[in-house]
Amino acid sequence: MPKTIILKLPGTHRGKSTKSFTNSRCLPPPLPNSSHRWSPLAKPALAAVLVSGFIGLTAGEAHALVVNVNGQNYDVTTFTGTYNNNISKFATAANGGVMPWWNDSSTADSFTSAVNTGLGLPNSFNFAGPYFGYASGTNIAFDYWSLISSSVQPGGVGKDLTRTWAQVTPAAPSSPAAPSPLPIFGAAAAFGASRQLRKRIKLSGHSLPSTYGL
Repeated sequence: MPKTIILKLPGTHRGKSTKSFTNSRCLPPPLPNSSHRWSPLAKPALAAVLVSGFIGLTAGEAHALVVNVNGQNYDVTTFTGTYNNNISKFATAANGGVMPWWNDSSTADSFTSAVNTGLGLPNSFNFAGPYFGYASGTNIAFDYWSLISSSVQPGGVGKDLTRTWAQVTPAAPSSPAAPSPLPIFGAAAAFGASRQLRKRIKLSGHSLPSTYGL
């Protein structure tokens, strides 16, 4: 609000005359309205930066436990059910199954040891790891990792009882790790988009703050 200055000047009458004027030259220029600092065109640039960071964080997530047995990498997962309802799974890959240790207790032992507690302890009230079934008779023979003994143990279960079993698929050969390009490329793309937006904002007469407050 402009400041009014009142000056008292001597006059020819008994009273004193006064004169007022507005001192507008001494006041600083009005501050810009903070509500216009964020141009609508600036929001896409900020969104691009946030999305690129999100992509960098989520890239390369693993979906299975990878173990190496006899020089071969395998993705090990589990399924829960009975033998009777999943008979086709209890076989080697050559026979359409998902258990390369089937009919081979030594290989079952190797897989059980490699997985250890990597897939949790879903059986026996959280005291046993997934079962690596390897033979079918009256019951299904299997190996499992025991929490109590911290070692591989043998076991057996009826064909109609629900348990959590291990299964595998061959994993892709491992390759040397390389720096992830996603965060770098994402930041570069966001920077380029920001420069273009600044040019458009400048031409349109809007103002854009030099820094973003997050």
